[in-house]
Amino acid sequence: MTTSNTLSDYAVLVPERLEAILDRAAQRAGHEDISELLGCTVCSYAGDDTGIYLLPKRFASISFRSTKDAKTVDVKVTRNSNTAGYDLELISVVDVLATGSVKVKAGEFDVEKDASFPLIHVIRFTTPRVTINPE
Repeated sequence: MTTSNTLSDYAVLVPERLEAILDRAAQRAGHEDISELLGCTVCSYAGDDTGIYLLPKRFASISFRSTKDAKTVDVKVTRNSNTAGYDLELISVVDVLATGSVKVKAGEFDVEKDASFPLIHVIRFTTPRVTINPE
């Protein structure tokens, strides 16, 4: 089952370190940022994970929670000399809530079963292992 057939119906979550690299690559290709190049929402996340997540916009919700410092949203404003303006960053802890399920009638007694399926997809890039057979 697919939740959409176009990338614009998804939000792409990338590691924080990767977002700046992708933005620069998009600018070299003549676009404002990676969101404009891909045609979808691109957000970054902090942490050790290096996966790229595809989150369907119509099948998910988010929940904000406070950090260890009791802040729900941390606001940072920095000067951007390239655009003669300011960059506004809103930093928060967000839980993504996305579960898909279907109720299926099974058997002659109309017993309902839950058939859960994943909505969030992760893409991981790894290096292939090369094995050499000595012959």
